[in-house]
Amino acid sequence: MQDCRREGFIFKSEGPNCPAPGATSVAGDGSSTSYVRVNTAVQIADRIKAKTGLQPQPHQHVDDFLEEAAKKIRDSGQFR
Repeated sequence: MQDCRREGFIFKSEGPNCPAPGATSVAGDGSSTSYVRVNTAVQIADRIKAKTGLQPQPHQHVDDFLEEAAKKIRDSGQFR
């Protein structure tokens, strides 16, 4: 398992290689990591960054950023 980086976020890859943007798997590595999920998480995070101005911390995992953003938005009263 290794850390991969995409658009300022990190995520874990179970395969020997980091996937290319938009990839659904890494050919031949037998990895069960859902790159579709990672791509979707990065797209959601990018939309949150654009709409709220929130920025991830250096080396922050995309899932941690999404959780932190959800809490901040909820607690600020901007949740609609």
